[in-house]
Amino acid sequence: RDSRNALRYDPENNALRKKYQETLARANARDMEMTPEVLELYSKGSDAFVRGDYDASLRYYEEALKLQPNNRAILRGIDVVRERKQKQQAGTSSSR
Repeated sequence: RDSRNALRYDPENNALRKKYQETLARANARDMEMTPEVLELYSKGSDAFVRGDYDASLRYYEEALKLQPNNRAILRGIDVVRERKQKQQAGTSSSR
């Protein structure tokens, strides 16, 4: 609700809009069958994750999410990638 109200005052704020859309998708997330196109993107995201290419993984998952914005598995995949990237960045900054 706060994000939606903020968008009224700053409708061009893309970061805020993305955060609002993700919050809304999570609230409405459900298990669903993936279309072949979504499944291909999701699989590529999973493969990239296993290789440790978190940026590519996130890109594939986000593309899949555009096609099925309420897909719980895709949202979960995005969360796992972001968490792994944060841990990786924290490890990199603490080893300096």
